Amino acid sequence: MQHNDVIPINIAKDRHFFPCCFVFLLSFLVLLSAVSPALAVKPQNCSRLKDGLEINRHCSLLIDHSRALKIEDVSSNDMSGRFDPITDGKSGFGFTDAVFWLRCDIPAVKNDRQEQYLEIQYALMDRADFYLRKSDGSWQEKKGGYLLPFGEREIRHRHIVHAFDPSAGGDTRIYLRLETKDRMEFPLVVWTRTAFYNKDHLEQLVLGLYYGLLFVMIFYNLLIFISIRDRSYLYYVVYIALTALTMLQQNGLLIEYAPVIPAHSILVISPLCFVSAGQFILSFLNTREQFPVLHRFFRVLQCLFILPPLLALYHYGTGVKVNAFLVIISIMFIFIIGFLSLKKGYRPARYFMLAWTAVLIGVLIYMFKVLVLLPNNTFTTYAMQFGSALEVILLSLGLGDRFNAIKEEALETQTRMAGSFSRFVPHEFLEMLARESIVDVQLGDQVLRDMTVLFSDIRSFTSMSEKLTPKETIDFLNEFFGRIAPVIRAHGGFVDKYIGDAVMALFPDKPDDALDAALAMTAELDVFNRHRLGSGSGPVGIGIGIHSGALVLGTIGEKDRLETTVIADAVNTASRIEGLNKELGTRILASRDSVVRLTGPDRYSLRDMGPVKIRGKEEPVHCFEVGCHDDRK
Repeated sequence: MQHNDVIPINIAKDRHFFPCCFVFLLSFLVLLSAVSPALAVKPQNCSRLKDGLEINRHCSLLIDHSRALKIEDVSSNDMSGRFDPITDGKSGFGFTDAVFWLRCDIPAVKNDRQEQYLEIQYALMDRADFYLRKSDGSWQEKKGGYLLPFGEREIRHRHIVHAFDPSAGGDTRIYLRLETKDRMEFPLVVWTRTAFYNKDHLEQLVLGLYYGLLFVMIFYNLLIFISIRDRSYLYYVVYIALTALTMLQQNGLLIEYAPVIPAHSILVISPLCFVSAGQFILSFLNTREQFPVLHRFFRVLQCLFILPPLLALYHYGTGVKVNAFLVIISIMFIFIIGFLSLKKGYRPARYFMLAWTAVLIGVLIYMFKVLVLLPNNTFTTYAMQFGSALEVILLSLGLGDRFNAIKEEALETQTRMAGSFSRFVPHEFLEMLARESIVDVQLGDQVLRDMTVLFSDIRSFTSMSEKLTPKETIDFLNEFFGRIAPVIRAHGGFVDKYIGDAVMALFPDKPDDALDAALAMTAELDVFNRHRLGSGSGPVGIGIGIHSGALVLGTIGEKDRLETTVIADAVNTASRIEGLNKELGTRILASRDSVVRLTGPDRYSLRDMGPVKIRGKEEPVHCFEVGCHDDRK
């Protein structure tokens, strides 16, 4: 079977698929809801920062469009009234070229004077400078941000983290200067040192499991590709690898473990990721054959992913927005193709639909957060990771199921082909050559056997066919052979070949089978003639010749065109004996070599015709007319 064949499923039996999808979606949401609290930061007003303190609601915002203000400017009394309180705790403001100044009054924590950490839980902030007024009135300044080399960070962490000592007996006021080419997003959380490292261990465990899963899937599918050379696996490996790079950058880990990759390469990695995803899907769902119009449209959509990196050269935020738009359109379009494939009965589409349902939810939630259509929280931040993790697992299962389906279809095709070949090359012939199937037959295969040959020919067929059209001739022969061949098989023989209007049959066991078949053939012919007379056609006569001897069964021809055949003097003798029926006025003649080997000669009426000279042989052949006792009576 070729990979472009459709592997059908029974949609009627798959009517529970969509309810299952619905249950899966609910389970997915429940899973995210269950995992989110483990990673979430909870607003605290208690006496200890054991779970972290979200401080966005304790901050005020000043947007500096001029990008020229300094800490001395924004901290002055004149500027105090220009700060707008963030009463709703909002942390996402989309794409902007302005500089954001935050003034945060971190609530005092009773009986807790240990060092605290301010974490910006967004890795892609280009610059995040921290300011805290010292007791002498000067400013403690700390540089931070994604563009700062990882080794120069105050706290070597994937997020931007600043350490500070809280004020004695009151709130601690800090300032943050934020700017970025990417989206402006600043979820702020304050931790004690102990609480920060405790939660970080949990995050590292979750991320380690996630990336470990991705890398395992990369190597697993790469090994399968090397083994079976199916391009779908190669496209899938590239897709997972680029997905891993995308997630590593989004999580702030790429700059730590692969600092040679440019900081703002996400607009190159992400488009490549979806182009490779498109290649995988086009191959996996065989869109070229199933949906040629959609296939061409998707090719155009893939080409459009060249726009984000080009637009980013002009304005980075525009490039990110276009990329997010193309990603959303691509995922929805992929989902539509998957649905149509499932509806059409393409078996691998089941796993595909489940996988892309998971990633659709995750990516859409994340992209809506990027476009500030959804709030920033742990659910929206990690939805894409959970969705992509489920996706790679389900798609790997889908690839395995696709491969199994291809094998099953190939086996079924092979079985059908074997059945078809058996109509051209009898399986008894293959058994005698000790071959399991026709594909195992080689040029020159041969075997010597002692068998009985039966030749049957229609009397006056040439003059009969002159009165028929070619189609009528073919129809007549097929009807005639359709009655005779089953009789031969029913008596232990098999048809070796049809030669025009003649039949050559072989009987591997005993000559009694050939004689029984010959008598049954004449009886069936009588039935056939009565049918023809009833339809206004003339009767048909046949002659049968039987001879036993040594035969060579084998293959002849050349490497590109083989033919199975039987070669022996016994074959020619049987054919010549059949021709004697015309001269002797008989229907069935058997040679002495066949008669002397009969296990039950008393069952037949045998009339000795004596030695008969036949064409092509120097010595006469002793022949017997074969009938049954009922005929003699």
